[in-house]
Amino acid sequence: MILKNIGLLAGIVPDGVLRKEGAAMGETGMLENAWLRIDDGRIAAFGKMEDECHSTACPWNLSDDEVIDAEGGMVMPAFCDSHTHIVYAGSRAGEFLDKINGLSYEQIAARGGGILNPRTKSTARAWSASARCRPRAPARRKSSPATG
Repeated sequence: MILKNIGLLAGIVPDGVLRKEGAAMGETGMLENAWLRIDDGRIAAFGKMEDECHSTACPWNLSDDEVIDAEGGMVMPAFCDSHTHIVYAGSRAGEFLDKINGLSYEQIAARGGGILNPRTKSTARAWSASARCRPRAPARRKSSPATG
């Protein structure tokens, strides 16, 4: 599959980059006016429309793949946040910034942060005891374990 005329292709990294850490976590690779090729569910190639299409050499002219015109839309192929928390009363935004700035989880914990911090535990216990923390029926239904 090839997507063309992408207004903004966000979340891309150079070939060979498998993970980010430290300050690199704060960088978001972006490309305007782009195209993207997907083979077997994986990003195979991407580039700027004007760099690839000087003639009939555009990737979609050389392929039998399905071509989708993104019509200037935004595409974020690498964005994945595969978890959620139904209720959390506090904020760990500062810890997130610490992680982006290169601190390890051990360093964050030593500074009083992390999920094992007594303050975090007591906050969680207090909210668990409150009526505001009681999941409504849809939340209970969605949080039940998956069945085979």
